[in-house]
Amino acid sequence: MIRGGFSFFALILALLIVSGLVVVSYPYIDKNLKDAREVANAIKVKDSVTNSEIGDTPIIAPPPTEPTEPSEPELPPSLDESEFYLPSVYRYGRTLLNSTEQAAYDEILAAIIKYDSSKIINKDGRMVLMIDVNTNINDTSLRTILKYIDADAPEAFHISSMLPRVTIYDSQRNVKQFYIYVFASYQTREKYVNTLSQVINNVKPILAKINALQNEIDKIKMAHDELIKLVSYGGMSSVSAAKIVGAFIDKKVICDGYSRALLFLLQRTNLKGIYTTGYAQIGIQQSPSWGLHAWNLVNHNNVWYYIDTTWDDPVYGSVNPVKWTYFMNGTIDFYKDHNYNPTSSLKSQSYPKFPVVSADSLGNFVK
Repeated sequence: MIRGGFSFFALILALLIVSGLVVVSYPYIDKNLKDAREVANAIKVKDSVTNSEIGDTPIIAPPPTEPTEPSEPELPPSLDESEFYLPSVYRYGRTLLNSTEQAAYDEILAAIIKYDSSKIINKDGRMVLMIDVNTNINDTSLRTILKYIDADAPEAFHISSMLPRVTIYDSQRNVKQFYIYVFASYQTREKYVNTLSQVINNVKPILAKINALQNEIDKIKMAHDELIKLVSYGGMSSVSAAKIVGAFIDKKVICDGYSRALLFLLQRTNLKGIYTTGYAQIGIQQSPSWGLHAWNLVNHNNVWYYIDTTWDDPVYGSVNPVKWTYFMNGTIDFYKDHNYNPTSSLKSQSYPKFPVVSADSLGNFVK
């Protein structure tokens, strides 16, 4: 009797489907559904016009609407762009330039972070940012300045390449204008501004903890510890993993992301830090190889030390959330497995020279 009743219902339902009066929708069936009864309960009968489940109350179809293009998200009402570019923060590359080059550095970096919509154009099928230069510098200085900005300014995560393109000069061969490529995901000013605003807002609780401390070393340690607690290693398939977006929004980073994020925290708490690239030992000790890596230099009491937040982040499941093995290292300890030029065929560093680093590490910070 039950089987016959079910067959009669199935026949009526099939006729309704064929006639177009109803459609049967099979939503995603979770792998945890136990038997056919749960599968049957997951099947919904819907009205073919309204695409709504049929019930006792009649449903009136809404009037058709014209399709609209997706609009750019509006800027947050409390957005304070004065927090975007802080000219007073310590940027090591800038200290390596002469006064004229420093003026051009400031001008170019301000333009990059301002990201004026009228200067974002399509050039030969790629989006670029056009930058005007009023300070008199030559092409060599321009390339040096852009290389230093790439390492000095973690806020410039929207720029995909700091190599100048289609440079325009005056009669004395001073650079007057050039363009640089931007990432496809930041082709509008609104997207970049919204993302940077979110980064800054997410960072503020950490900055508050750092600034509440009195001792410089405690501030440095707080920046190191809070960053490691916030993020985990990963996101290799995402460009953001190498940027502060990966650290403070996605919370998934690779070594570049760790190092740029620590620099961002140090800069915004009036501490001196440097982001740099080099090589670190990987593989077994008996037969090690060298892999490209990134870390930081940090100044404490006018002495420089090394910090590697990537290697101080324990593997998942560790008892302690933070390690201090590579915190405030001197050259003796750090160069056991880090180097800028481990072999004659390898050389990678963000700057042509660095400040003198302490030979000895600062001490034991395990608590």
